[in-house]
Amino acid sequence: MIADIGCELIHSSYVIRLINPYARVIAIDIFEAAIRRAKELYESDPNIEFIVADATMLPMRSNSLDLVVSFELYGHLEAPIRMIKEVHHVLKPRGILFITTDNARSLGAIIKGDRWVTLQDETRISLTSPEQLKANLMRVGFNIVKCITHGFSILNTIENILNCILCAPLGLGAEIIIVAEKRS
Repeated sequence: MIADIGCELIHSSYVIRLINPYARVIAIDIFEAAIRRAKELYESDPNIEFIVADATMLPMRSNSLDLVVSFELYGHLEAPIRMIKEVHHVLKPRGILFITTDNARSLGAIIKGDRWVTLQDETRISLTSPEQLKANLMRVGFNIVKCITHGFSILNTIENILNCILCAPLGLGAEIIIVAEKRS
């Protein structure tokens, strides 16, 4: 079973179902209007369940999910660590969390400063770096399987060149992407 937390109109849930037609996906968002619209778009899919819920208080049993995905929700939460703890609680041992969020240390943030587009989003409450997010996940009980940053192709190219010169990954992409496994 898969949960898509902060799914908005659940296009990501639908893509998961396209990739794995046998998957059962629970699309979760705190906004009732988003879930109502998602139902209009995807209600014909019997393997997508729609739930209005807070990401820090998920209505699932402990150790019940195989995979949780959370795209771009982390930075919109007042207490993102509470969401990580809740995800840890509902994932089965060795369950996977796939999480993305904006990178406070991205090349765009460095170059643009206060004019960085992410800072113009009034719903964004917090920003984090790859190291901070990894540390938060490990503190809660996750092992990091993969951590990358991703951005526009020119930024990826610049970062790859700098990584080779410095012999260390800088993590300058606009988005942090982490795959983490719940420790058993």
